[in-house]
Amino acid sequence: MSKLPYLAVAVGLIAILLVLIFWPWRANSDKSLAQCLTEKGVVMYGLDTCEECRSQKNLFGADFNKINYVNCDFHLNECRGKGITVYPVWSYGNKVLVGVQSINSLSALTGCK
Repeated sequence: MSKLPYLAVAVGLIAILLVLIFWPWRANSDKSLAQCLTEKGVVMYGLDTCEECRSQKNLFGADFNKINYVNCDFHLNECRGKGITVYPVWSYGNKVLVGVQSINSLSALTGCK
């Protein structure tokens, strides 16, 4: 008797097992860091004329449009009211990070992947 049917069943079972193991991980990875930060209430404050702010935006690339960003050029009273005088500033609850932040530091701050 041929071993081919047994091999096909074994391969099929392994494929199903791999899908079950990695499916939740894949579903979570579809959410971008920028989207997760925004969902958690993280806000970045910056200026159009700030070189560090541009560097920070570039770390996210096109995904930066998902970041909750307050442009202090246009919302100066809000920024002053929060005591923000240097840029960029990341705000998360009562935590504040000043300066360009790495993707890893933002992930560590929020638990976003």
